[in-house]
Amino acid sequence: MLRKHHTPRYIFNRTRQLIYFKRNPDKPWMTKGSVERLQKILNKDMNLLEYGSGRSTTFYSGKVKDVVSIETNEDWFNRVKASIDNNVAIFLRGATQQSYLHEASESSYDIIINDAIHRDLVSLQGLKALKPGGILVIDNAERYIPNNFDVPESIGLDSLDLNANWIEFIKSTDGWLKEWYTDGVSCTLLMFKP
Repeated sequence: MLRKHHTPRYIFNRTRQLIYFKRNPDKPWMTKGSVERLQKILNKDMNLLEYGSGRSTTFYSGKVKDVVSIETNEDWFNRVKASIDNNVAIFLRGATQQSYLHEASESSYDIIINDAIHRDLVSLQGLKALKPGGILVIDNAERYIPNNFDVPESIGLDSLDLNANWIEFIKSTDGWLKEWYTDGVSCTLLMFKP
């Protein structure tokens, strides 16, 4: 039996994804549909908190008022820091749960990008840190949020492997508008806080 990441469909989708990333070096490494949607939403009045820096940091800094970016890898931090705009504050944090989370006051961000470690804790913190009407973006959401997408790391709709933080998060966001985007390899979830 072929694993999901060995099937011809997956190989085709992965090749298409890699071509998109290569042709669009100025775009975040997320699903194409989610990037297109964010391009329509982002504006110069927004404050953005990003977990996981990189080419996305430059992309967001050109579209919003301020970016706070959190990174754990020192080499990558130094590389990104050398190329950021004036409206970006980047912080090097330890990988432990307590040192990683950015202290954010309630309703302080219009958008939170969750694309690094401790996604469950970042998502929970985002519930309070996000302004009403704000957007929480979870990249590779198929790994954490029950879904029905046929991608290699999808946990499925009936997953029993959720930790307590994800269970709390899912219950707390029950009434939120959710938009899923997939490229056949992974998924990005945009969640809109009421």
